Amino acid sequence: MIISSKDFNLENTMNANKTLIVFAEDWGRFPSSTQSLISALLKQDWHVTWINSIGLRKPSLSISYFKRILEKLAQYVLGKKSKYRLSLPEHLTVIHPLIIPFIGNSIIDTLNCFILKKQLKPALKKMKQPIIWVTLPSAYPFIKIFNNCPLVYYCCDDYSALAKHPLSKLDFFEKQLIEKAALILVTSAVLAKKMPKNKTHYLDHAIDIELFTKPYARPNDLPTGKPIAGFYGSLCSWVDINLIYQCAIRLKNWNFVFIGPKNIDLKKLETLSNFFYLGPKAYADIPAYSQHWDVGLIPFIYNQQIAACNPLTFKEYLSAGKPVVTTNIPALHIYKKHIYIAKDTDDFINGIVSSLHDNKEEIRKNLVKDQSWDNRALALEEQLLDLCSFH
Repeated sequence: MIISSKDFNLENTMNANKTLIVFAEDWGRFPSSTQSLISALLKQDWHVTWINSIGLRKPSLSISYFKRILEKLAQYVLGKKSKYRLSLPEHLTVIHPLIIPFIGNSIIDTLNCFILKKQLKPALKKMKQPIIWVTLPSAYPFIKIFNNCPLVYYCCDDYSALAKHPLSKLDFFEKQLIEKAALILVTSAVLAKKMPKNKTHYLDHAIDIELFTKPYARPNDLPTGKPIAGFYGSLCSWVDINLIYQCAIRLKNWNFVFIGPKNIDLKKLETLSNFFYLGPKAYADIPAYSQHWDVGLIPFIYNQQIAACNPLTFKEYLSAGKPVVTTNIPALHIYKKHIYIAKDTDDFINGIVSSLHDNKEEIRKNLVKDQSWDNRALALEEQLLDLCSFH
């Protein structure tokens, strides 16, 4: 099912030289680097057909899995009604694929390709040779729909390290993507090491300069009376709850504020009087919080997945001028002179305490003042147009 920013008038929006079909997460569900890059390319008159998440997990009997299935069905059904359509940027079309689970089964994959091709048919008629952009390896079975179109693989995660995934299939899908891609973009040096050098480029994260540098009033739900150590992002298995618990019980003169969708149990923390979980917030509201706390936290558990990651929130913290205290994340080591990288719990706590007397706000802001998504997209566009000229 197609939702277009121009009410299906694809004839006016499709440009054969600057056309992308993107396989990624659900548009607008969570902030992501893919969405930020594509949004910037849309400003440069690229025409984008965005295919919402094909999915990574095996089908299961869990409540969370069935909730996700119901959410997908609601997207498909309600999306047909104009009053439920997302407000989309110009030149963007979003497709909610009606996909049968069990991706990786050859019969199911063939059937899914047939279904998706029918959903894409109105858009494909208006395209000559789009560039295919894949962020999630689970999309690999579907790229054969597009014959000899140039393929870009945008790799932001070490998928072999992620839990609850059919690892053998994901590994196979990613290896095929790496082999077939004309261009591979990675967001960390660790990810670059597993890619062929001749077609791999490092594309660092950036920030929405306009959103994160504008001053905002202090939100009413921020606690008062103590300095604030804050975090925003998905509260998932890689967030070190035990670390934050130790920090909160040993730093009773600090408040700890967490913002974001909750996918882990926070009961241990919520028993503490100086811990505040404020729930998810709209992305546009986040800068108001980060500008009014005293230190930004990145309390991730070090593992194979985190070793390869590049946290989106990091540069957003810097844009507010706030000190950053983080666990060991290799992608952030180049900023070690400007942030606190903790090797253990005591070190993390010392970083929080020391940050209160930090006076390097302008230095941190200057580190990222030119690192906008628009600038990243300008550099990326040259590489994408090169792909068009070679195909």
